[in-house]
Amino acid sequence: MCVGFVLGMNGLRQKIERAAGVIKPNPMTNMLTRYVIGCRELIKLSGTQQKLTADSLIRVVNQARQKPIDEFRSAIVVGVLRDTWADEKLTDALVKREPELKGDLAILRLLENEGAKISQEHWEYFEQRHGWVARLARAQATGWTEPGWQTLRVEAIRTVTAIGAITFGGLVALILGAVLLIMTLVRWYRVGVPTLVQRLDSRRGSLLVEAFAIYLFAYTILLSTLHEALPGWPSAVFYGVALAFVILAIFWPRWRGMEKKVWQQALGFHRGAGVFREVRAGVIGWITGLPLLAASVWLAQLIAQWTGDSPTHPIVEELGQPGFARWGIVVLAVVWAPLVEETMFRGLLFPGLSSISRWFVGAVVSAFVFAVIHPQGWAGVPPIMVIALTMSTLRLTRGSLIAPMAAHALNNGLVSVLLLVAM
Repeated sequence: MCVGFVLGMNGLRQKIERAAGVIKPNPMTNMLTRYVIGCRELIKLSGTQQKLTADSLIRVVNQARQKPIDEFRSAIVVGVLRDTWADEKLTDALVKREPELKGDLAILRLLENEGAKISQEHWEYFEQRHGWVARLARAQATGWTEPGWQTLRVEAIRTVTAIGAITFGGLVALILGAVLLIMTLVRWYRVGVPTLVQRLDSRRGSLLVEAFAIYLFAYTILLSTLHEALPGWPSAVFYGVALAFVILAIFWPRWRGMEKKVWQQALGFHRGAGVFREVRAGVIGWITGLPLLAASVWLAQLIAQWTGDSPTHPIVEELGQPGFARWGIVVLAVVWAPLVEETMFRGLLFPGLSSISRWFVGAVVSAFVFAVIHPQGWAGVPPIMVIALTMSTLRLTRGSLIAPMAAHALNNGLVSVLLLVAM
């Protein structure tokens, strides 16, 4: 019921936004735009052939054209790369398909014809809808020698540098992960998969599933209802309610009669082989899962092409905002999420489901639930499921929750750093 509620609310929210003509900047599109513009500027400094370079970058931009709004933004970027303005035939055709873009095209033409004379009202409307792409169009209109363009140029080159460094580090980690994955599979083939989580009987397992249901209800239906009923209330109130239900879910099996020792072992509330060894196992486990994660990202791209929806997350928009509030988002992603989600999903749901089926079935079902209640959309399901399966494997083979918590924190931390630096 909770999963259905989440999926239904996400679909309803998208329908409402489409009906209201709500368009917001796409942080990933903005990042891609900064990347290609930064590449162009670095290539100019190197003296490489400009036409071949422009054609290559245009192909990169066109890969992100999934929705009409993406095509509109891509047309602006392609025009900049070709040292011209967005193709009129293409943009006119887009407006015929999506009339809600009529005002955006009118402002773009005002920028082309009037430059800095455009009204502040028109400019704020355009920037609120298109973000960095809008600022690029304004720099094109006012001239490439203006201070505004120099700021954009520095941001673009910084993004390219950051993504280049991260990509290099990612490739090294991916190669190491492939080696570790092969070694792990060979060892498991020879001696079997080590299982350090006690398999519970169905009665005790059902208590864990009950506890997880309490948590999931609170985090989906209850919190959503409270946000609607109490608009404008401080976020601390909602976090307090969430924390109360987390505590209730953790102790629910105990109140329902589960023995203390069984409860601690079932939830993974112990040090395993030692805190530092478990943390190290979590880091190694995350690296070992990288090849599978890379394959799932490729699958996510295929789903995005089929459905027209690209994976996104509200946290990306928050991290793209200036100010100190984004550091609170980082704390939530790197500290709160690993502690709470690993306790609920790998401490309660995974062993609870596995008590009435096989470990593999419990891992897959819990990973699917974990993926679909995240707001990335269907294209984000494969990567999130792979991450969840990695955490379940760590829980199964280590016993303690420390290793999956460490892997979860590492994953979210690296993603947050990538976004902060690149954005």
